[in-house]
Amino acid sequence: SKILGKKTIAEYVEDEKSLSLLREIGVDYVQGYHLSRPVPIDLIALDSSQQEPEAPQLKLLEEA
Repeated sequence: SKILGKKTIAEYVEDEKSLSLLREIGVDYVQGYHLSRPVPIDLIALDSSQQEPEAPQLKLLEEA
């Protein structure tokens, strides 16, 4: 995906071991119960300083 200039997303991240492995292989975004439980859409806020909504269930891997 990096060669094509695309971002990667890993779903169903359930534990620290999986998160660590995904970090090693260069995945860009992760989501799953290890990071956050699902949140109602009306609780997801758009911060005016960001171009993407803050979504606790989808995080940039570098921040996780």
